[in-house]
Amino acid sequence: MAQWIVEGFEQDLVRLEFEDLVLDFPAMLLPEVRVGDVLRLHEDGGWFRFVVDQETTTKLKNEAQQALADLNKGAPEGDIQI
Repeated sequence: MAQWIVEGFEQDLVRLEFEDLVLDFPAMLLPEVRVGDVLRLHEDGGWFRFVVDQETTTKLKNEAQQALADLNKGAPEGDIQI
């Protein structure tokens, strides 16, 4: 199933990443969202609406946090002298 990822906000618009596209949607057409939330498009009685996929959002955030921790694992500690 396709997933839309909240990339950011611009005034009354929410910027969504979908596959290789970045699209702006009016915030009023979406549920309350935060950057990084994963949305799914659901059909409901002939209407379509976005819902936050909490499980996938949590999974992707945990994977990103682990990747960041792995990158920082070998980083020197303390101040860097230039």
